[in-house]
Amino acid sequence: PESTDSNPSRSDRSGKILCLKILKKDVAPSNFPNLPHYYSKKPPPKRSSTSSTRLLNENEQILKKIKAFEEANSFLALEELQIKMDRTCLPSGVQEHYDEKDKDEL
Repeated sequence: PESTDSNPSRSDRSGKILCLKILKKDVAPSNFPNLPHYYSKKPPPKRSSTSSTRLLNENEQILKKIKAFEEANSFLALEELQIKMDRTCLPSGVQEHYDEKDKDEL
């Protein structure tokens, strides 16, 4: 009895042996022949760091930013504080008093 299946891909069995392609572990198919090149793309690089390593890197970045902030805002003498201080945030009733030699430096 001849097949009554109308699907040409199933009826065109010319005795070819089909081979089963098995992917390796952690691999996704990315090469699709007979399709435009934008359908076939290289897989992204495998991540090497774990979540604990990412957390350590994030903590190091935070510590660097804290250190940079402290260096930018530190002072050794009150004169340095007076120079760095933003006087626009002071209330209107605050009065500043300096010695005559201090006024020349500011």
